[in-house]
Parts: sequence; C-alpha cells; structure tokens
Amino acid sequence: MVYRRNKEDHGLSAPQDVILDQNGTLIISDSGNDRIILILQSGDVEVFWTSGKEPGQFSQPQSLALTKDGNLLVADHHGHRLQIFQYH
Repeated sequence: MVYRRNKEDHGLSAPQDVILDQNGTLIISDSGNDRIILILQSGDVEVFWTSGKEPGQFSQPQSLALTKDGNLLVADHHGHRLQIFQYH
C-alpha cells in the first residue's frame, strides 16, 4: 500500500504518529497539515482536515490510539486537548 497524493493534496507534513486498525486501515496524524489521514486496505485515502480549535478541528494532532469500544483518540498538541471520535 502506497500513499499517493493527488494534485489538490500537498502530501504529508510532519507526520507524528501512525497506527493500524483491525481492518488494516492505516491512520496517520499529519501534524503539519492539521489533519488525520486514513489509508484503507483498498488504497483509497480519506482525509479529516479542518484546521482550528473547535470540536472536530485540529491544531497539530500528535498521538493516536484506538479504544476497545471503537473510539479514535487524538492528542491535539496546539489545541491543548484530547479529542475522541466514534470510529467503528
């Protein structure tokens, strides 16, 4: 599996963490672009990206973790918080 950027994407900038979920999806915290990237087993790429400090927005996301009950935890460095998202 290879991450290929498209012409609207500027690629990764300061990726901080990467985890693999139980379905083989690669989850990357792309800190320099204030976003989370999911690379599915199929090779499809999903981007969660809104820069800011509101719920669901990121300001240099760092560490990632998945909980047993299917939540994605994102440590948001400049947002000074831990965000929790229902993942599966």
